[in-house]
Amino acid sequence: MLILHQNPDNHVLVDTHIFPSLEENTPVDFTVLNNVDSVVKAISDAEESMISGQYENAIDRVHTAIHGYFRNILAQNGIQFQQDEKINKLYNQIQTLIENEIEPAEVASLVKTTVRSASGIINTLNDSRNRHSLSHPSDSIIGKNEAKLVISMANAIVEYIGNYLNEKL
Repeated sequence: MLILHQNPDNHVLVDTHIFPSLEENTPVDFTVLNNVDSVVKAISDAEESMISGQYENAIDRVHTAIHGYFRNILAQNGIQFQQDEKINKLYNQIQTLIENEIEPAEVASLVKTTVRSASGIINTLNDSRNRHSLSHPSDSIIGKNEAKLVISMANAIVEYIGNYLNEKL
């Protein structure tokens, strides 16, 4: 709430009150991933962690779910990949699959830039999981807010891919 002192010549800010909103721990919706049988348990574990506000514990499960989802997309589209291929390389193959079909043509280059830039988010998810989560011994664990940011941004990428592919089918 802002309180203004008013006189005929000007308005002067004299006080502010900021009321914090109550934090709500809600899981990020990874519904689009549910069609991949091998990641259903990872999604369930991630949702449980997010509901309890432990986003930092969900990072490795979200990574697993997205990794499996990317493999499934490539397999469904007849694109070859190595079984031990890292999530980053899988995303790059999906990016190529999508970016050639973006319409309308007038905005395709802008969207392609966004899709390509999203590889940084996938890299961050991968590095967070491998170097800053409980999936491996680590000197530092990603913080709750940072984990929530990475998970939410990764979800936006997954949602775009899922929406794109569903429209294409």
